Amino acid sequence: MSVEVKGYAWKEKDAPFERFSYTVDSVPPGEALVKVAGCGVCHTDISFAFMGVPTRQKPPLILGHEISGTVEEVGEGVDDGLKGKAVLVPAVLPCGECEMCKAGYRRTCTRQVMPGNDRHGGFASHVLVPARYLCPVPKSVLDKYDLWQLSIVSDAVTTPFQSVKLAGVQEGDLAVCIGVGGIGIHGVQLARAAGARVVALDIDDKKLEAAKEAGAGVTINVRGIDPKDLKKQVKQAAKELSARTFGWKIFETSGTAAGQQTAFS
Repeated sequence: MSVEVKGYAWKEKDAPFERFSYTVDSVPPGEALVKVAGCGVCHTDISFAFMGVPTRQKPPLILGHEISGTVEEVGEGVDDGLKGKAVLVPAVLPCGECEMCKAGYRRTCTRQVMPGNDRHGGFASHVLVPARYLCPVPKSVLDKYDLWQLSIVSDAVTTPFQSVKLAGVQEGDLAVCIGVGGIGIHGVQLARAAGARVVALDIDDKKLEAAKEAGAGVTINVRGIDPKDLKKQVKQAAKELSARTFGWKIFETSGTAAGQQTAFS
């Protein structure tokens, strides 16, 4: 086999992406060649391209790690039954063999592979990735959504999902979601689905409106609010929502110093 992968590569900070191609002559053992259906644009991509955050593989590099697609070919040691399957590519693929993976902490794998950081990513026709943790998409889901629409599930949805799961969110909890952008809005939905009453905090009224539609019971624009006053408002919100006034589950998804300070206050 020989596949010419066509995409757009980032070459240097603030520069426009450029057409870029490379050839895959064979799929390495344990890996899969995925024909890309969709690839979301994450803030991490923006950080690489425009904010000076270095990638682990030097440019030119095809970015993109929120990927959905169809398995076109597999390497030695990979089940042939995976070929032709619609899949999600995890944003970070653990090795499954290192000390952290074996201890159950795959999210902190010491040999993890991130498309668009460690190697060429999903802003392309195809992407070559480890096959071990590819997630086949059930037909029941594909009956409702196009495959390209599911690409962001691999990061923007699974990131808050993992947080909600690890926090043990349950019925009656108060979940405070700080920053309700691309990740936080899904955190609101997931916390609500787990049975929590949700308070959404942000400085953008449009994002707060979206959070309300996504299931937040109370929204607060925190711009200019003193931390002590904010805590009082959240306590009042907990009472209004019949949620616990203690043991709050706080999720910081703004990625800002101000958001982190709010979380710890």
